[in-house]
Amino acid sequence: MLLLVPFWVVFTLYMTFVQGLPIEPGYTLRHWLEVSRPYVLFTVLPNTLIVAFGSVLISLGFGAPLSWFVNRTRMPLRSFAVVCIGLVVIVPGFVEAMAWQMLVNPTSGIFNKSLEQLTNHPVTITVNSLLGMAWVLGLALTPSVFFMISGAMRSLNSELSEAAAVARISTIRTLMKIELPLLWPAILGAGLYTFMTAIAIFEVPAMLGGGGGKLGVLSTELFYAVQPVTPVPQIDYGAAGVYGSLIMLPSFFAMYFYLRALGRFHGYAVVTGRGYASRQTDLGRAKYLGIGFLWLYLILALGLPLLVLIWGSLQLNFRPPSVEAFSNLTLRNFSQFFPAIGGWRPLVNTIILMAGVSVVVMLISFMISWLVIRTKLSFRGVLDVTVFSSHAIPAIAIGFDLYLVALSLGRWVPLAGTLFIIGLAHAIASLAPGTRVTNAALLQIHPQLVEAAQICRAPESISMSRVIIPLMKSSLLYGGLWTALLSAREVTMALFLVGTNNVVFSVGIWELWRTGSQGLAASAALLLVAIIGAVAAITMSLAKRLGGEAANLWL
Repeated sequence: MLLLVPFWVVFTLYMTFVQGLPIEPGYTLRHWLEVSRPYVLFTVLPNTLIVAFGSVLISLGFGAPLSWFVNRTRMPLRSFAVVCIGLVVIVPGFVEAMAWQMLVNPTSGIFNKSLEQLTNHPVTITVNSLLGMAWVLGLALTPSVFFMISGAMRSLNSELSEAAAVARISTIRTLMKIELPLLWPAILGAGLYTFMTAIAIFEVPAMLGGGGGKLGVLSTELFYAVQPVTPVPQIDYGAAGVYGSLIMLPSFFAMYFYLRALGRFHGYAVVTGRGYASRQTDLGRAKYLGIGFLWLYLILALGLPLLVLIWGSLQLNFRPPSVEAFSNLTLRNFSQFFPAIGGWRPLVNTIILMAGVSVVVMLISFMISWLVIRTKLSFRGVLDVTVFSSHAIPAIAIGFDLYLVALSLGRWVPLAGTLFIIGLAHAIASLAPGTRVTNAALLQIHPQLVEAAQICRAPESISMSRVIIPLMKSSLLYGGLWTALLSAREVTMALFLVGTNNVVFSVGIWELWRTGSQGLAASAALLLVAIIGAVAAITMSLAKRLGGEAANLWL
């Protein structure tokens, strides 16, 4: 595990200097020289930064106010807001991009055609643009920002705002001058997380114009260097390695900056043992502003995408709503998409991945957390930081490296085209969030419980299985749920590693959309969303019965 992050970094850098596959002889600087051409320097890099910073602004613009309304005020429907914002997670990013493409495009977009009927003028606005990519990514990443900031929002000491009220300082000025500066660590962490995610994500930019050299960003250039869509494919593993290195560089820089900044945030501590109180602000009539803002986000991120997908799934050829379109509605797509994606195998593969990866990740995460928190090993701190740093390795780089490893070892170890290699990629990408869950849960269990078991001469394995794990069951269940949802939603790594026998459901939807079968893709996407939602509902219901922390996260 200690070698996981260094291996990925070194292997990706190594690929930038080799002629072809990593086992082939010869080294070259040609890939760096080719990637430094004007197209990359003046188009790809600026495009990537525009999408990344735009996603940060949009996700913070929605996530931070929503977190304030829910956690710092007495706005009605707060519990409802938390549940609904959590539900946005069940819609994969590429599915949201599909819906927004059907909603906003000059050819057949519902929004465009509706405005054209009202104004009698062509409406050329499109989501297939850099701002469109940032918009969809920002909406999809808002729940992460919301939950990352909510803890700090909830813990903010109300005595500070009450002192400001005594001094007759307005609510807005108190928010801007007192509360927001104190929330800066949480906002910075959420912003850096969003930046690291947006700069590396592939499926949304590829679906919204980044494929085939149009509106290229680093992630799409990496993918299409290995999986070209040109009539005469020219695979360039070295160029893909350079793009992967350029993606990892800002991610590691952002993580380093955040970890270093954490050491300077002691001055932001407001939770003390004396006089601490966290009270909520009465908004008065302004509560309707908060409710309206909540509904605006839910309509944009959840309501509209699902309605558009339902509309698209009921048509053989997508058309905006009209009398003629209503007369041609059909359920035929729901009976035809399974044969179109290869039968039941993609769905079965996805269910196997969801179950298998979640169990393996939580088992490994528990063992790592035990070594970090319950032992006195000299390298336990390095182990924890290394696992956490793996989040800086983008999913597309993990998929690319495993793809090359499978090709290189194909003579001896048949990894290519197996479900195992996709599961391995998912497990590696999920270890960082998995260990955060198990670390937090294990820290809440007092060491005296284990010491009591030792006094009774119970082996360590017994104290783990009979004492520690039962107390952590809700957290393990929640962590397993999150890991399973990531496996069901993930498409980038699977596109690198997919073969004839290991097609997963998300890749099947992607291929339907790519080949122009919008109705079939929409109906399959609705089934995927329904499966993810059902798994989440069942797991959260079970967690609530267990009476643990997982259920309380949604209340």
